[in-house]
Amino acid sequence: MGKPLGMAIRHGLAGQFAKNEARKRTQWSFLVFSFAHLIGIAAACFACGFFWSQWGQLFGLLALVLVAGALWCIRQWVDGLFEAGARERIKYLRGGQSEAYVAWVLEDLEDDWHVFNGIKLEAGSDVDHVVVGPGGVYCISTKSARGWFVGTPDGLLHNQHSSPFARDAVRQAANLGERLKAALGADVPWVQAVLALPFGYIDADACGGRVWLAHADSLIRRIAPERGTRKLDKAQVTRIVRVLEMIAETAAEIYRRPVVERAGG
Repeated sequence: MGKPLGMAIRHGLAGQFAKNEARKRTQWSFLVFSFAHLIGIAAACFACGFFWSQWGQLFGLLALVLVAGALWCIRQWVDGLFEAGARERIKYLRGGQSEAYVAWVLEDLEDDWHVFNGIKLEAGSDVDHVVVGPGGVYCISTKSARGWFVGTPDGLLHNQHSSPFARDAVRQAANLGERLKAALGADVPWVQAVLALPFGYIDADACGGRVWLAHADSLIRRIAPERGTRKLDKAQVTRIVRVLEMIAETAAEIYRRPVVERAGG
């Protein structure tokens, strides 16, 4: 957890969830491709040999032609799956690179700030960055999408179309706030949701100000302005950091909660 003097303290590597998901897509595509071709070759050999031995060369060749046609159809289907998997892989890789870039930008915060990357609160997703310091607690969701983003009172527009990014950021920040409250009790600061859009053009905050929109070159200024108000003292920052370290270290046990059956349910 070491760092150069004057830079924010980094906890964890950014983009690991996205990279793991990209690796899963690659492995799945390879398995589907290999399995379909093995089944096809086995079916061709069986059909040709069976009909050849039962009804002679003519039926054997006819069966081979039919199996070849079926294999061509299967190949088209497999290619479609392979291409879809490749697109998903590229999407996750691009997301992971964007998260790594934002994490690098966040390290320009002063050394009394902490940057947590890839905290997992629930299955199937993670919180890209959680920033804790004198200026408060920030839950940052990074998106690699390009285009024009406009915040509205109840959400976000991306290229003039409704986008779920801001509402998802609000939900993540609320989830993080609940986890902190469970560990800290009543002394829990407001968790500000931030949507980092390093490759987009932004206009206004979203959800009535509950979600800040920030480009890479404005992210530090939003989180820690030069004359910003100090919201947390050193003891509060230390307590929150310890809780986040616990969450990061025991993520699997935290989000895999047992299902509690309700009485009479």
